[in-house]
Amino acid sequence: MTVPLVICAIFKNEALYFKEWIEFHCIVGFEHLFLYNNQSSDNYLEVLQPYIDKQIVTLVEWDFPSPCQLSCYQHFIDKNNQKKVWCAFIDLDEALFSPTNMPLPDMLNFIDQPGAIGINWKCFGSSGLEEYDSRPVIERFTYHPLEFYGDKHIKSIIRLDQPVIVGGDPHFFQTTSSTVNENGVFITSATSDPSSNIFRINHYLTKSKNEYIEKRNRGRADIPKEDDKFDWSVFNALNCGVEDLAIQKFLPELKRRLA
Repeated sequence: MTVPLVICAIFKNEALYFKEWIEFHCIVGFEHLFLYNNQSSDNYLEVLQPYIDKQIVTLVEWDFPSPCQLSCYQHFIDKNNQKKVWCAFIDLDEALFSPTNMPLPDMLNFIDQPGAIGINWKCFGSSGLEEYDSRPVIERFTYHPLEFYGDKHIKSIIRLDQPVIVGGDPHFFQTTSSTVNENGVFITSATSDPSSNIFRINHYLTKSKNEYIEKRNRGRADIPKEDDKFDWSVFNALNCGVEDLAIQKFLPELKRRLA
């Protein structure tokens, strides 16, 4: 029997991207999304309400100042511990999928005991775009550097039917089982040698230039605002590279759902 796969995520002012992000992750096999709202001032509820009504999304109001991501994750874990379910702890600028073309639950089904998997980023830049347009994110941004230090970072998928404790990093958790990468290599921190042939997260870190400015201005859930220094080094480092269309195999179905 396939173990259900869900997402836990915290967000702030992401209404513009919600529909694509939710529909994409439903396509690749996620059954439910637990979303924590952190002081949004956009029309997030209007966008989310149809998914709440369909019991695809559970919304939690998380009205705390930054940093509040770790406490959000621990709150979710405490409410769902001992459930036989896989949970991915990812963000709204990340798209998790399998380059094998297999649904994610099927890829996890070979693991018959509680575990934790660290999935590497593939960080995408602006693809030379200055402004937002209404095309899907996975269509607009297709270029990433051949090598980028951020690609060593992981995000975690964790079986919750084991003791799980959030440590000091939202990427890596303390579990009874070991955390491994897609090749079965043990991971002991929030970074791992990049490998993304079986599981992958496209991290749309900047989007267009103006979207990046808006993203940085609204702040982050894992860093106090006074410590979140804004510069252009990351944007410039990502604004180059090679074209990568691996995720676009999902684009026709995504567009059908968004129409």
